[in-house]
Amino acid sequence: MSFSLVTQPREQPSPAAPQASFTPEETAAHRRSIVRVVISPREAYGLIIENKDNPDFIILDVRSPEEYATGHIEDAVNIDFYIDERTNNTRTFRGELSRLDRNKTYLVYCLVDIRSRVASDIMEHLGFVEVYDMAGGILQWKAEGLPTVE
Repeated sequence: MSFSLVTQPREQPSPAAPQASFTPEETAAHRRSIVRVVISPREAYGLIIENKDNPDFIILDVRSPEEYATGHIEDAVNIDFYIDERTNNTRTFRGELSRLDRNKTYLVYCLVDIRSRVASDIMEHLGFVEVYDMAGGILQWKAEGLPTVE
């Protein structure tokens, strides 16, 4: 009896995709994280409806302020993923995330789900306990006819 080994190539991030690096403290916090889940826009919409009056549920849009202004999910808080570059590092994305309550529930999205994926990774490593990353971003949300506000 013989076996052949079949391997799948690892998906490589695109050259433009941002990468996250973590400190030992962030790695320890990551071990304490409870959940990080990728969900569809329809699932995200259901989560939003379910948590409409929940002050511990935060919708986090990590696009630029200009992108945010073109339409966003109602009640979304905007934290620019590229704030480091826009402020010459006087403010950082990681620093902005560090100010948030790690015990609240977060739904994170961006344009297509590249920045939100990295943001969710960072949040997980910072010790956030419940983070939902919306697959497909706001483009997929809009394509499915879900509501936005300007």
